[in-house]
Amino acid sequence: MWNLAIDFGTSNTTGATWADGVVEAVEAGQDRKVPSVVLLGDDGRWVVGREADNQSAVVPERVERAPKRRLGKGKSLLLGGQAVPITSAVAALMAPHRDAARARRGGEPMHVVLTHPARWGPERLDVLRSAAAEAGFTRVELLPEPVAAAHYVDEPMEVGRHIAVYDLGGGTFDTCVVKRTETSYRIAGLPGGNERIGGEDFDHRLYTYLGEAVGREDPAAWDNMQHSDDRSWRRAATDLLNQAREAKEQLSRNPRASVYVGAIERDVSITREEFEGLISDDIDRTVAEMVRTIESTGLRDEDIDRVYLVGGSSRLPLVQQRMGERFGGRISTWDDPKGAVVLGAARFSGTLTPERSSQTPPVAAPGGAPTVAPAPGTWTPPPAPGAGPVVGAPPPRAGTDGAPTAPVAPPSAPPPVPPATPATVPPAASAPPGAPTYGAAPGHGAPAGPGYGAPGYGTPAYGAPAPPTPGPVGYPTAPTSSSNNITFAWIGAATFLICCLPGPAVGAYFANEARKEGHPQGQTALILNIVALALTGVFWMLWFLSVLATSGSTTN
Repeated sequence: MWNLAIDFGTSNTTGATWADGVVEAVEAGQDRKVPSVVLLGDDGRWVVGREADNQSAVVPERVERAPKRRLGKGKSLLLGGQAVPITSAVAALMAPHRDAARARRGGEPMHVVLTHPARWGPERLDVLRSAAAEAGFTRVELLPEPVAAAHYVDEPMEVGRHIAVYDLGGGTFDTCVVKRTETSYRIAGLPGGNERIGGEDFDHRLYTYLGEAVGREDPAAWDNMQHSDDRSWRRAATDLLNQAREAKEQLSRNPRASVYVGAIERDVSITREEFEGLISDDIDRTVAEMVRTIESTGLRDEDIDRVYLVGGSSRLPLVQQRMGERFGGRISTWDDPKGAVVLGAARFSGTLTPERSSQTPPVAAPGGAPTVAPAPGTWTPPPAPGAGPVVGAPPPRAGTDGAPTAPVAPPSAPPPVPPATPATVPPAASAPPGAPTYGAAPGHGAPAGPGYGAPGYGTPAYGAPAPPTPGPVGYPTAPTSSSNNITFAWIGAATFLICCLPGPAVGAYFANEARKEGHPQGQTALILNIVALALTGVFWMLWFLSVLATSGSTTN
């Protein structure tokens, strides 16, 4: 029996196997890392990895360099004028490690573990499950990347202790606090991060810096790299971007890096200090986000035993310097911080039993409630309400302590696995045209629970109104016009909608955008605006019902 783990990353996709207690990286072709680049050939077949990257300058309209960043932004990719399912592109990137593992181990894996950012919501997770089914995987487990990294940690850790994970990858930055349980790890508090900060962004800044240096020597050459449709200039631009990546790697080891730019037949140099000036503000933001994530759990700094640096860009000297200044000697990293996630996921797969289905059993409820044996290390939001079963469906949504809101009995035997069916996710309200998205894609984050207007929420029972007060003795009570009251009620309703609702509604929208960006006050502002909106609605409802009830009583 053997298991397979795949880490589908923004820049690279990696794989590892577990067999008889031994974890081993999968070498797909000549490299453990397959660039996460896909190209749709003229014949409709996928070309992936380095070959796709090499052809990207020739047919850029058929290439997607970062499919992971497209998840949650539509179901299709437009390549070569043809719309193709994004699940097919992701499945194609899983294929090299699947095929290499099959050739190495023989047969099919018992379990396949796929890692994902901790903040991903149902829409993106469903794409991952559907892609896994398209790649031929049946018994699929989804594992948050920080939990996978925690499984890679080979240090003894007491139950109840916490570690923090700082994951600066190619496309995104993620933070998380992980708690040690009796059998595994679980996420504590809410994960954080920033989808606008990653190694790819640093590469493009370095590319622009080098290109501007080229422009000072030969303005026409730099202009052609940016705007020309000529194949030779597109190739020159692609080469310069690849050289920028290599220079970034060199600057992690050396104080200066030089690249040869064939378009102008000259060397262009950059120092580490110059490069760090390009990314310093972003690195400071990542440190602040790590601190905010720890604070969101209610823990103190001293409650965090270690802070693990994960992701390829965490090797940058500036990252280790700034994190060391903030967290001191508790910083830990590895020679291959990117490999920590996939190797940890493979190690986690060794805790799965042959009988285990893709449905994860519930974990302990808070307060010492009776429990079912916890499933190690999984935490993913649930499918959208009303969705059918899907391959690798996750457990009920856990609270910040990791306990599910409602226990679900584990199946007694693995059920037959149907073809993957993506769960239907209600479309999110789109931002006004031109409004900033602050890096949050549709489907990002945990699903919302029943909101205002859901069954069970509303105005409490309103008692019958008192009868009209009689006038002085000898004088009849003046009749009240029902039609006038109803007209007045509708005028009041329109006034409310025009004058009262927009304030808290607009405030809630911008507060939510600030929360997505990671501003500390964003969550509080969002809650306050929603409460204001709800209270305003309740007061208006009470008033409106009062007018109608009074109107009805005066006509009876």
